[in-house]
Amino acid sequence: TLLPILRAKYMHTCSYPPPHSQGKVHAHMLLPSSPFSGISCKVRLEDVLDVLATSRVHKDGKWVIQKYIERPMLIYGTKFDIRQWFLVTDWNPLTMWMYKECYLRFSGQPYSLDDLDLSIHLCNNSIQKYYENSPTRAKELPKENMWDSTTFQNYLNDRGEGDMWISTVYPGMKQAIIHSLLVVQDEVEHRKNTFELFGADFMITEDFRPWLIEINCSPTMESSTMVTARMCREVLEDTVKVVIDRRDDKQCSTGNFEIAYKQPKLEPPNCISLQLYVQGTSIRS
Repeated sequence: TLLPILRAKYMHTCSYPPPHSQGKVHAHMLLPSSPFSGISCKVRLEDVLDVLATSRVHKDGKWVIQKYIERPMLIYGTKFDIRQWFLVTDWNPLTMWMYKECYLRFSGQPYSLDDLDLSIHLCNNSIQKYYENSPTRAKELPKENMWDSTTFQNYLNDRGEGDMWISTVYPGMKQAIIHSLLVVQDEVEHRKNTFELFGADFMITEDFRPWLIEINCSPTMESSTMVTARMCREVLEDTVKVVIDRRDDKQCSTGNFEIAYKQPKLEPPNCISLQLYVQGTSIRS
């Protein structure tokens, strides 16, 4: 059969998180290219191939398959992820502003690998709003399933791990975003005097290392909870400070945005040609 061949190619092309973050299930997340179709979590390669073979979610049938981090950092036995905003005000030179506040999104169910239901493993508010929080979940967790990063830092301080945010988590997220932007810089068609606000999603492993899951253009700014009602308003206000106020006053306040990366301007090559050819005389033996 083709399964052994597909399995060999699949294993060869996968990028895996470190071994210490993996469990024994070896689950994978399947993310379709269409934003209107469902994400699924599968264990067996045969199940993954079945989904790909029967999918009609998009004409080109493109999917992203990610190795699932089975041993993420948990808070009171519950999975969470982090939404981190950043602002790009120029692509040449690449100029990125990082927002110094972010927020955590919790699952409404206690974490378990015995059940791969999405209500346990996806923390997006767009998913969690359809489920009731489990009565067995820790009472210390917020009913609206969100913390701001200050609350998270206080939690770490109470555990004697307060320095991990400044030393590992925040700079790790910053570096992951910078490297991602540098990778796609040449592919982006940018117009001067424009900007874009992005939302990056991260998971944290038990060693406090952040892992970039995805970057969202046009991230939701909905006031869905008390946390986002405050933070989304402040992010939009601070975005105006960066892109409008700062044009006339370089010393003005930029709120919680800080310049995270400013690249030297890249000069185009002296000659650009769409026609390549070899000039010379053939050698005959």
